[in-house]
Amino acid sequence: MAVLGSEENELRTHLREAWKASEEVAMHFNILLSGFRLKAIGGIALGAIAGVGLKVSNTALSSPLTEFLVFFSLTVIWFLVWAVDYFYYYRLLAGAIDELLRLERQLKDIHLSHLIERRVMGFGPPEDDIEAIFPVKPSYSPKFPCGAILCFYLLPALMLVGVSTWTGVVAFCCNH
Repeated sequence: MAVLGSEENELRTHLREAWKASEEVAMHFNILLSGFRLKAIGGIALGAIAGVGLKVSNTALSSPLTEFLVFFSLTVIWFLVWAVDYFYYYRLLAGAIDELLRLERQLKDIHLSHLIERRVMGFGPPEDDIEAIFPVKPSYSPKFPCGAILCFYLLPALMLVGVSTWTGVVAFCCNH
């Protein structure tokens, strides 16, 4: 193994420290994003339960118009949650990951983020030398990273739009 010069050793030390800091930032954003998504789906579920509770109760608040307003509001809130995730939180996480991948390319002896990226892209572990991971170009784009996240937002959105439409038809067409 070649002995590194003083300047090269300082650069590697600096790159390793930058990698550690970037790894902490990426973990922070991942935890933040996961918490945001869990709270969002929980809030929408509670709102939907309240909307169904209005439907089955016989109180003064129980009317087709109120039910429509509840589900329409939940639909708008869900699309706003998606927008904050897509245009803010996910991009923070993707930026942190991009920096980790850049630093790993320079260090050449830390491969964690590249191996994770490879798995996320569906390639599995490298078959031969660990250096085989580098030809796989990371693909974090402004788009969602996988179909699971799309389903996470799309399925509740379709249900909310459907229920909002149904309650709106009942509120505005059938009760006059």
